[in-house]
Amino acid sequence: MVCVDRRLRCTADDLPERPVLWFERRVDARAVLELVGSRLPRRPPEPPRRVLGPEQLQVGFAGRWPPQHPVHAFLDQVVPGDALLLTGRGDRVLLTAPSGLAVAELTSAQAERWLPLVRYAQGVRVVGKRRVRADGGVGGAVARCPAWWVPEVEVWLGTET
Repeated sequence: MVCVDRRLRCTADDLPERPVLWFERRVDARAVLELVGSRLPRRPPEPPRRVLGPEQLQVGFAGRWPPQHPVHAFLDQVVPGDALLLTGRGDRVLLTAPSGLAVAELTSAQAERWLPLVRYAQGVRVVGKRRVRADGGVGGAVARCPAWWVPEVEVWLGTET
C-alpha cells in the first residue's frame, strides 16, 4: 500500500502498482484499515480449548503404582509443551504418553462427558503439573507411592479426525 499526499499532485501513472491511499495533511486511520483489512489473509478460527487438571482427573491415579513404575519416570520428566494423547478405553478416558503409557485418568463424571469428545481431540499439550503427597489424604489406602505428579493439560477440540 502506498499513502500519497494529494498536495504532491501525483497521478496513478507515477506510482507503483499497489493500492493507493490518498490523503491530505493527515492519514485517515479508518481508510487505512478498510484498505488493508480487505487484503489481509483470514485466519481460520481457533479450535475450542479446554484445560483438564486435578479437578477433572483422578488425582490418585499415579499413586496407585509403586515408585519404580514407568508412569512416575514419565511424569517426573514431562514439561509444559509436551504432547499427550486423549484416549478412550471402554468407559474410561485416559491421558496417555505417545508410547501408549497411561499417565492420568479422568474422573468418572468427566469421562462420561469427555468420552464422546475423544475423537475430536486435535491436540493435547501439557501446561503444568502439581505434586501430590499420599499423606495429604489423597489416594487413601490405594496409594503405593509417597508422592507423585498430576499433569494439567490443554485439549484442542476440532472436527472429527
